[in-house]
Amino acid sequence: MPKEQFREADVIKKISHVSFGIDSAELIQQESHLHVVAKNLYNQDANRTPVSYGVLDRRMGVSQKDATCDTCKKGLNDCVGHFGYINLALPVFHVGHFRATITILQSICKICSRVMLKEDEKKQFSARLTNPNLSYLAKKSIHSQVLKKAKKNTKCPCCGCLNGPVKKGAGLMKIVHEPFRGKKATDPLVTSALDEMLGAIE
Repeated sequence: MPKEQFREADVIKKISHVSFGIDSAELIQQESHLHVVAKNLYNQDANRTPVSYGVLDRRMGVSQKDATCDTCKKGLNDCVGHFGYINLALPVFHVGHFRATITILQSICKICSRVMLKEDEKKQFSARLTNPNLSYLAKKSIHSQVLKKAKKNTKCPCCGCLNGPVKKGAGLMKIVHEPFRGKKATDPLVTSALDEMLGAIE
């Protein structure tokens, strides 16, 4: 009698959700093979071997064809590389997020952090975005419309605070917000904000 073929009963599985995020400092340390603490790249020897616990430590992989990784014992073509981590004295802003940060700041209130749209406008855009048949380009177009409409509002519909233009400032990694741009000094919102500042100084 031939053996019966095994058939799994429950093949189809339903995924409830997928979460995306950035690894925490603790998780990065757990996944790392090495704590990088040495500032020098090479030892002071004839062969110029990489310094242990440096950024070229061979436990994180190799860059020479004739070298072998100290972690997986594989060569340049087969070793996938291994993580190391450096403890920084202060947090460092990722320059790749600079443009996205300016875009977000242009569309939200700098006081209450809400999107600078009226409630009916938010509901209208939300209803359009929840359509499951929307293409990527259609979603991108709606996103551009939200940003364009939010940037035009100089007064927050939620808290009533003034919000001027946000742009890249002069110099490296500087963002400038001008809440009173285009407003007269006699404007009630401007005078109340100035009174509040003077009161804080006193």
